[in-house]
Order: sequence, then structure tokens, then C-alpha cells
Amino acid sequence: MLQTRTYALSLDPERMTTCVFLAQNEDGRDLIFVLSGLGDVTIPEGSTAVISGKKPDGTVYTAECDYADGKVTVPETLQMTVAPGEWKATLRILNDGQTIATAIIYFTVTADPTGGDLPSDSELEGAVAEAKYYAETARSAAYGSPLTAATAADMIDTTRVYVYTGNETGMENGHWYYWEDGSWKDGGIYNAAAVQTDTSLSIPGMAADAAATGRDIAAEAAAREQADTALQTAIDTKADTSALTAETEAREEAITDLKADLTVVQTDVAVIKRVIGIGDLTLEQIHEIVQSGKASEYFAFGDQIMLNYRDGETDYVLPWDIVAFGDFELQDGEAKPGMIVQSHYAMQGVQFSASQAAYVCKTALPAGTYHFTIGTTLGNNCVAGKVYQFTTTKEIPAGGQIVIGTNTSFYTWGAPDVSPANWRAYTFANASSTTPLDDKLALTEGSSGTDLGTLSSATKFGAEGMTNLQSAAYGYNRWAHSANRQFYNSAADAGAWWAPQQPEDRPPQQLASAKGFMAGFDEAFLNIIKPVKVTTALNTVSDSQIGATEDTYDTFFLPSLEQEYVTPQLAGAEGAFWPYWKERLGLTAPQGWYANNANTRHIRYAYNAKTSAQNCRLRSAIRGTVTHAWYVTSTGYVNTNASTSAFRGCPACVII
Repeated sequence: MLQTRTYALSLDPERMTTCVFLAQNEDGRDLIFVLSGLGDVTIPEGSTAVISGKKPDGTVYTAECDYADGKVTVPETLQMTVAPGEWKATLRILNDGQTIATAIIYFTVTADPTGGDLPSDSELEGAVAEAKYYAETARSAAYGSPLTAATAADMIDTTRVYVYTGNETGMENGHWYYWEDGSWKDGGIYNAAAVQTDTSLSIPGMAADAAATGRDIAAEAAAREQADTALQTAIDTKADTSALTAETEAREEAITDLKADLTVVQTDVAVIKRVIGIGDLTLEQIHEIVQSGKASEYFAFGDQIMLNYRDGETDYVLPWDIVAFGDFELQDGEAKPGMIVQSHYAMQGVQFSASQAAYVCKTALPAGTYHFTIGTTLGNNCVAGKVYQFTTTKEIPAGGQIVIGTNTSFYTWGAPDVSPANWRAYTFANASSTTPLDDKLALTEGSSGTDLGTLSSATKFGAEGMTNLQSAAYGYNRWAHSANRQFYNSAADAGAWWAPQQPEDRPPQQLASAKGFMAGFDEAFLNIIKPVKVTTALNTVSDSQIGATEDTYDTFFLPSLEQEYVTPQLAGAEGAFWPYWKERLGLTAPQGWYANNANTRHIRYAYNAKTSAQNCRLRSAIRGTVTHAWYVTSTGYVNTNASTSAFRGCPACVII
């Protein structure tokens, strides 16, 4: 069996990801990952682990792993190493079948550098010397510049390397020491010349310190792993002397190639990113990488950008997931390279739409008695042909509205689900007003007074007089006109981020209490995102005259069904699926609808209560109704609900 390797693996998204270098067709060793960065997460004993990812040959690797005492043991198998190249794996910690923690591991499987020929004794010794050199250099780079200590008691910082200068028993003068498994380990004679520096820039636009440090760390880390791979291959197979060949020329060429690899003259962009981490880059640097069109070379799906966000008087630092790369259309029609990031947590929610007005006044209506007829049966309470009357005490001006609500609220009527005994009429001076002229007017069956007309599901929008029964009951599912869209795309104060888009619109219930979503971000982030073209499918009941889809230009937007890798109603219309979601859900085909297709990996949690699962709104309308839009439930299945519901959302935006 090959020698066990141990790695540190942080579950903290702000820390560096872990890179593992393996040799092609190698198997038989255990890879042990010591977990850190748990934060508030507690991993009970008896938990298990699963590792999965797509390998360079396109096949999917999945394996169950052991968890014990804060460590995950991943068995190295031929299935893992058969294909050379780089691939990304997700390690999930499970308890009672539920994912309680995740981490990302990057594997690089290197092809056999010797072409099958084994090194001679002298070449093996040279490889050992080189491996020690790069191990020392990489260790120094990882821990920072070494400190000196004259006594063991002076070595108090376990995150740093020390060069020992004293003469105590058990310690070696001139050796360097690093902390591992609860004690200081002897790294051998310290070779200061091995710590290399390079102040030149290789990444345009990056600050000098970040680029130089990233290049040095990446080069040494890659060298260390390449040397270790070559060395371990030689050691593991050295006993098989019959495999040695006399083809000196081929062997020398292979060793020359190996030394060229160990020199690591050129910086590998992907390795730099994985070693220094996206968290070590400024927003400006990330922006410049995206603008160069090379974001996919630096970043991977699931990488996270940590953003400051203020909600009221509370400050948060929240992760935003990288979910897709591509070219995006700006408002002037120009297409530019961009990177989509999406909130990892469920942010504030507002009504997709309040219940709309039942009647819009073309001319003023004096105080008096009025009646209207229900034109469509909806459920048991809303019956076609029934006539209801009410009496106002104040004039309603032209442009004013009559809203049908309940005895507790005018924001939601819910006619099919509410007994007519609890229906109430409210009158308003205009579409923006939240102060009724007449409040909670009782509705009774009867046809006294002036006939206002018929409230029917067949009525189109935008006309004065009686409006649409469905939208009056449950709101309107058109993203372009939604309160959700206005909230997520505004930095205005409470009360100022919403405006009616058509005569029957009504303010959402949260307007008076919530600031616009964008008010919570720093200018540094808002400066690197722009409105981009967003296409949304329309319902076929009231909006068919507009078309099958509608384009908006949004800075922030809720994902569609298809973008979160869910079966769409209108395939290909609302944007291609985001690769992050395909990976996260672990599916080979889009997630289906409703409870029988629940996927716990689709559950989202509140940004301000991170163990509280939330319903999360999507922007997709359910196309067979005027009123309902899709959402992902707090248990991970995809369902529909009235637009009047104030679900949270996980908005996305494009760095461009």
C-alpha cells in the first residue's frame, strides 16, 4: 500500500481551497483530510462523507468515505486517477442523510513523466534531494517567512515556521520546525536560499503584492506536488528492478522533462487561484479578470466572493456563489464577457405582487352604493353570477381604485380561499396610496346602486373599470412589473423603491418597512455590476398579446426554473442552466416539479438565521395562470404559489 497523505481542508469559504496532486493510474493509498473552519457547524460522531465530481474524461466519480475525529479518509482508487488532468470534487459531510457541511477539493492527475521507465539509483537520489528542496520551499511559502527561536518555548505561533537557533535536547540547531498533529515537526536543515521572491507582475491589473505572492506560492506548491508524485512513484515501484530498462537515452530525456517541470518557470493561472484563493483578490482585481474574458480560467463554479451587506443597523459578510460564465447584453446592445454570482443565502423577501385593484376609476365616483358581478368561478367561495354591493362614504377621484381585500388586509384578497363574509372593500385616491379613503366596507349580496361591471378572469390588463379577477385575488405574475424586481434593483429608502407599472397595480406590503435591496451593498461592489438583458416567459392567460417572452435589463434578478436546473415550461427561453446548479443538485437531468422530486441540495437558508430553511422565489411565472409564480420550497422541491406571497429570494447579478 502506498504512503498515506494528510491534507488540511477548510470548510470556511473565506479560506484557501485544497489542491491534491496524484499520478495517473495510481491507487492504494489513503488521502486523509483534517477538517478546519467549522465555525458554528457541529459534526456528530457517526457522520459519513461522500466525495463526487466530474473527471477530465467526462465521467462522474463518486465514493463513500469514512469520517472520524474531525478527519475524512478518502481512498485513492484507479477510478480516481485513470484520466490525467484537473478536476473539481465536492466533499459532503452527512448526518442522517442530510448534508451538514461541504468543501471543495481540486485534484490534478499528472501523466507518468517517465513514460514507464523507472529512474536509476542516482536519479532517485537526485529526485529525493529535489523533493526535499521544494518541500522546504513550499512549506516556507505556505507558512510565510520563517521566524527564529532560541528555545522551544519561544515557538508560540502554530501558524508559522520557526528556524531553531538554540541547543536544547531534542532540538536541532539550524533546522526548521512546523506545527502538525499537536506538536512541532522537524523539517530538516533550513535552506534560506530556497525561499524565492519575484516582484514582477504576470496578471494585468492586479496589485503587485498579490500577484508576486500568488506566483511564488503557486510555483513552489506545484513543484512540491510534482516532485512528491515522481518521488513516490519511484519509491513505490523501486523493488521491481526487473522493470528497469537499458534505454538510457529515453530515461535521460524523461529526467530532463521532470527537472523542467520541477523548475516551474511559468505560473499556472489555475494553481495561483487555488493557492492564494479568490478571497485574496480585491473586487477590482476580480473585475479586471472578468473583463479580460478569462474568468473561467481563474475561477470555478462554486467559488465564493465574500460581500459586505448592511440590513438596517446590522452588518453581514455573506458569500455569493459563482454560478456561470458567459457573454451578456448590456442596455446599449453591446455584449461583454461576464460572470454570474448568486447569493448563497436567502435574502429579504417582498410580495411578488400585491393583490391588484378590482376597479380603476376613469372618472370620479361620488359617495354612494355600488355593485359588481363575479364573472368566473374560482374555488367554492368565488362563484360566477353572484352580485355583491357596498356603500362608500367618500368620493373616489379619477385614477383612484377600489380594492377588494379581507377584514384584516387590503394587500391580499385570496377570493377563492376566503368566505365572502370576510370580504371587504377599500378605496384609494391613486395606485400608490396605502391610506384608504374608506376602510373595510362590508360586501353583501345584492344589486343596489350603480353597476360597476363584471370582475372576470378574462379581462385584459391596463384598462379602466373592472379589472382581472385572478390578479385582484392573488396578484400578477409578470416579472417585468413585479414588486420583487423593483425591490432588488433599487437603493431607495423605504417607501420610495416601488412605482405602479399599470393602472391596477398596488404597493407591496413591505414597501413602508424595507429599503431597496441595493442599499445594503458597498459602492465597490455596485461599481462592478451592471444591468444585463434578462428574458422571462409570460403567462398565456393575460399576456399572450405581448408575446411568449419579455426582456428586461436588470442589475439583480431572480433565477428562472431553467437557470437553477429545473424542468422549464418553455425550454430555452429563460436562459441556459447555470453549471453550478447542475453540480450542486447532483443530477444528470433537470429537477422535476413538486414534492416527489424533492432534492435537499436545493434547500436555501436565511442570511440572518443560517439554520432556518426558506421558501425561495424564482422569477418564472406559471404560464397557465395570471397569478402564480414558481418557487423552491424550504424542503427542496419546486412548487408554485400566489404572487401575493412574500417569499425570500436568492438574487443573482453579473460582474461585467
